[in-house]
Amino acid sequence: MVLSELCDNTFKFTHKGKKKSISLSKQEAWFELSFLSEGQPFSKEEFENVGPLKQFRKEQFGQQGLGLGLYLSKEMAKNLGWEMMHFELPFNQTKLVLRIPING
Repeated sequence: MVLSELCDNTFKFTHKGKKKSISLSKQEAWFELSFLSEGQPFSKEEFENVGPLKQFRKEQFGQQGLGLGLYLSKEMAKNLGWEMMHFELPFNQTKLVLRIPING
């Protein structure tokens, strides 16, 4: 569910013709998945304040849904011992990184 939601958001919140990517790398102690989207900015403050039924700038971007996906993903990742990080990049790019421990 976590991976599905992050993949879905990467495509949903990237404006047409803008950069998007999903990548996987293996570090010593974890797998690292990176989800990059460009177009609809998503600030560090918004990421930290994600909550149930909470959406940001819904009127501005015409978002559909209930605003549960990222919230549930963050909670599930935390409960599984995974780490989710947020990075704001130039050109309205947002990068979410999910680290999944290899052992444990």
